[in-house]
Amino acid sequence: MSKFGRQTSKEQLLHGGKKAGFSQVRQSNNLGSSAQFTNTSKTKVFTLESGKVSATHHIISTVDIETKTRAHKLNPRNQKALCLDAVRKIIEDIRENGIDTDCVGIWSDDNTTIEVIEGSVRRWCAIETDQVYPIWVLPAGCATNRDIRRLISSAVMQKAHSFRERGRAMMQEAIELDSNAINMKVNDLAVLLDIGRETVRKLLQAYKVSEVLIEAFPDCEGIPNSFYASLSRIEKILIKHSRKPAEFVKEAQKNVNMESFATVDDRQVHLLKSMEQLEAKIKGGSGKSEWDAVEVVTFDNKDKRVRKLTNNDGRLVKFEFSRIEKDLIDEIEILIKNRYSERD
Repeated sequence: MSKFGRQTSKEQLLHGGKKAGFSQVRQSNNLGSSAQFTNTSKTKVFTLESGKVSATHHIISTVDIETKTRAHKLNPRNQKALCLDAVRKIIEDIRENGIDTDCVGIWSDDNTTIEVIEGSVRRWCAIETDQVYPIWVLPAGCATNRDIRRLISSAVMQKAHSFRERGRAMMQEAIELDSNAINMKVNDLAVLLDIGRETVRKLLQAYKVSEVLIEAFPDCEGIPNSFYASLSRIEKILIKHSRKPAEFVKEAQKNVNMESFATVDDRQVHLLKSMEQLEAKIKGGSGKSEWDAVEVVTFDNKDKRVRKLTNNDGRLVKFEFSRIEKDLIDEIEILIKNRYSERD
């Protein structure tokens, strides 16, 4: 089963008593606060598809973390979303006590950079709090993508991956398995990845939501999973009514006094409420019609009409014709084309 469905715990991998199968990773000892971080000659054995592989222990100084390490390309964590709000639950402990749980990485193919498989949140915190960064490092080229995904899946997360991060990683794996995966329906993806249809649907929905809507939130990769369905619905309404997400977000944020809420969770909830109120207004659900309609001409025939419709902010104008002669419609179309072709 893919890691995007039911996840395997590190305890099961280490002590489950089952023989490691294809793509399964078992660690020979636990990481923890008892590790002697100053002993850089230590090694740790990982069981990968190729067999047992020894990782070496490194302690990266604060000044070298940004240049000597980076997130691995298969690490689902959205590095751009890491900020003080996103790491608020662990950063003060790291600031006070340092990093007492080792991370896992692998040397880049050219052996110049450590690519972090698990521990990129702690990496960010180490840089922010001026702490050293302890990490077990596997040799370059020793692990397959399946090995690396298993390591990520079995890790005890300091911060759970969001549905959006998991969705991005899910599609990356699917495309590796089948280049046509990007065009597959939910059921086909579920079969390809051997995970539940509903899991695929939720992760895919989160993955496809506009970044503009997601990034409007504080700790944008830490929003409740229930938000994605609402944001997906809002995005569809914006597309239907030709509204730009950036302008929508700006208006929604303007209606919320973020400073008045003490917690990030409260700010997230109230921003979503503001978005939903604007959504209702766009749909006409606030009691005020979205379009202001004016009869341009009055006809005796009630089925015949010419109406001008203007939306609430005046940026969109429509003309509605019913039972109007075709030659008049053709004349109007020619007039518009001639008018704007002269400006080219």
